[in-house]
Formats: sequence, C-alpha cells, structure tokens
Amino acid sequence: MALFIQHAKTHIPTFAGIKWAASDLAGLLRCKALHGDSIALMWANDDVLLGALAVGIRSFNGTTYSFSTKTARSIVDAYKRGDTAGAAREQLYLKTVVDLLEEDGNWLQRHKAILEFLTGIPTGPARLPLPPLTDAAIKKLTLDYTKLYRISRQKKLDTLIRCGLVRSRSI
Repeated sequence: MALFIQHAKTHIPTFAGIKWAASDLAGLLRCKALHGDSIALMWANDDVLLGALAVGIRSFNGTTYSFSTKTARSIVDAYKRGDTAGAAREQLYLKTVVDLLEEDGNWLQRHKAILEFLTGIPTGPARLPLPPLTDAAIKKLTLDYTKLYRISRQKKLDTLIRCGLVRSRSI
C-alpha cells in the first residue's frame, strides 16, 4: 500500500488519502511512517480500532460506528486518557458487536437490519445477489443486540433524539 500511495501522490493531483479497511496494522504503520501527515489515512476496521490509535491514526470510518458510537468513542477516550486496559475492554465489547454482525456471514444484511431496528427508517433489502434475512433471523439479531446493549424503548428513543434522528418523545 505504501508504494500505491507514493504512485497516487505523484500521478493523481487530487489524491488526498485512503480509507484503510484491512486489518494490517504493520502496513498501516509503514504508510504512516513514510507519508506522515501528507495524506489522510482513515481507519475502517472496527475490530482493531485500538491498534489504529496506537499507530497514530485519528480518522475513523467503521461499519459499527453508526450504531455503536458510544462504544467506539469510549475506546478513543480511554486511549487518550492513557487507560489502555479500559480501552481494551471497550475494544473487546465492540468486537462482540462485530461478531454479532458477522455471525452467519450476512454482515451487510444484518447491519441494515440493526439500523432499521434502531431508527425505524426502512433500509430496504441488500443488493443482489445477497439473500434477504428471514424474519426469524432479524428477530434473533435484534433480540441479541438488545441484550448486548440492554436497550429499552426509552434508551432507544433517547439515542434517536441525541443523534438528531427524531425531534420529540412523541413517537
């Protein structure tokens, strides 16, 4: 990737950075060392957010951040405080969320189902050739997620209001 970045910087006038979705922290560290802050390196692997922080990444775009923002933020905050044990605990918790999404290999469909469950906004089916989740699979997923985060109706509503997705408690 370091070589690609060097070529991109030379041949693409608008090249500003990359979204790093692999879990290759050694490669990321090499790119960071070679290119410093001359480009943006955006980390997109929720499983090892803490590792990306340790190599100096400060920009993140992960699959679970849209509905596990508090957990991801807790990892960052604990790391900034020097509480690596606390950050590691939160990272393990976020890994549990990732595992829940990847449980049957249908992570995209499961991600859409969780977003729809949390927001009430229809997300539609995943694109073909991905199969839709069954009603039973969606029910199990939302139940597992609810247990994981101990979500009550009130907590769900408070989250929607805080995120600006609804404006009042009258839904």
